[in-house]
Amino acid sequence: MVIDLHSHILPGVDDGAYTMADALEMARMAADSGVHTLVATPHYRYYGHDNHSQILETFDRLQDQLAYEQIPLNLVLGTEIWLAHGNCPTLESNMCYPNTNWFLAEFSVDESPENMDLMLQAYADQGYRPVVAHPERYLAVLDDPIIAKHWLDRGWGVQINRDSLLGRFGRRCHACSEFMLAQGWVNLIASDAHDPQIRSTSWSAALATLTRDVSHRMLERCVEINPRKILENQPL
Repeated sequence: MVIDLHSHILPGVDDGAYTMADALEMARMAADSGVHTLVATPHYRYYGHDNHSQILETFDRLQDQLAYEQIPLNLVLGTEIWLAHGNCPTLESNMCYPNTNWFLAEFSVDESPENMDLMLQAYADQGYRPVVAHPERYLAVLDDPIIAKHWLDRGWGVQINRDSLLGRFGRRCHACSEFMLAQGWVNLIASDAHDPQIRSTSWSAALATLTRDVSHRMLERCVEINPRKILENQPL
């Protein structure tokens, strides 16, 4: 059973699903490939404008459509928050994973490791717990993957993208994600799905590959046990 903590399934609110039909296809693909729970994590303040009311409305509409279409998928709402020097929003409960103090954070690809640490620690000092999205795509981590271990050692989430492990973001991301996983510096794997075609919600190919290349215990921990802990507001 897969609990996918990172997706852009909500239609029309960011750079993810474009239409409701796309979103429903993504939901079917997720359910058919063994996903039990899918968290919609739309970009917060996409292109700078406050899209939260639109996110809530779209989430409710998609929930209604899932019930009408009888798609057996537990859909949960979170957000993905872009952090940059001078752009660190004040967190509110509706920006975190629901009923938790865990939140999903992303950075610019060229953000410095010092700035990433400062921003994440500032939220941790306020009582929040970050999940760092796709570190294998940040230049600093590509150059020095042990950065991810430091985050892990603080009890934070380190979430690599499923498709990085499949080589779909290029050789460097592939090698970095594989290395971090082999070293035990990763505690979450998610799809970061955006559409039904290229960055999809289907886990079929990934599970076939990962069950061959990754230990059963490690895979279970990254796609089921630890995601459940986050949604239950437990420490990792």
